[in-house]
Amino acid sequence: MEWRHIDRHVRYGRHDFEWQTPAQPLWLWILGVILSVIALAFAVRGVHWPEVWEAIRNARIELVVLGLVTVVLTTVAKAMRWRWLLFQNTSVCACVICWRRC
Repeated sequence: MEWRHIDRHVRYGRHDFEWQTPAQPLWLWILGVILSVIALAFAVRGVHWPEVWEAIRNARIELVVLGLVTVVLTTVAKAMRWRWLLFQNTSVCACVICWRRC
């Protein structure tokens, strides 16, 4: 990651730094999209779509919601863990994980 001056400040306790990733050429973005579409085509080949939609229609909504809540909570916990590992001299506020400031 290349560190450059930008207008937005990101503050983590004592650490005050600014970053901006270098812009990628347009052809790299196009290549990435093409490769993603090819990979997706290989991933879904042979899938019987009527069976997939039937399984989705018959899914128990409470288990789907429980799974989504679990994914969100574990993602927030991982983000807090990485923030603590990278910036140990600062306090970790849970709302900063999802928003810029508390």
